[in-house]
Amino acid sequence: MRNILDVIGTIVEQIPEENNEKLMLNLYKIANDSVYRAPEIKYLSWNELSYRLNDYIGSPVEDWHFDVYSILTTKTVEQIKQEMEK
Repeated sequence: MRNILDVIGTIVEQIPEENNEKLMLNLYKIANDSVYRAPEIKYLSWNELSYRLNDYIGSPVEDWHFDVYSILTTKTVEQIKQEMEK
């Protein structure tokens, strides 16, 4: 099973700091909250992560958007771009 703290840490590394402070704060909050969640409801942290990224990024345009979605979904950037073309 994937560790949400590792995933969020990897995602944060891909996000440019400039003009993305709100997203970064949201990700840190999700990471912090997930530490205190019982294992049987960890899926709530994953759902929140997905919703926040979708709200903030939406349809990927910039390279880092594709990188973030690649990390979240474990698909390659190329696969994501192909799916966007469909």
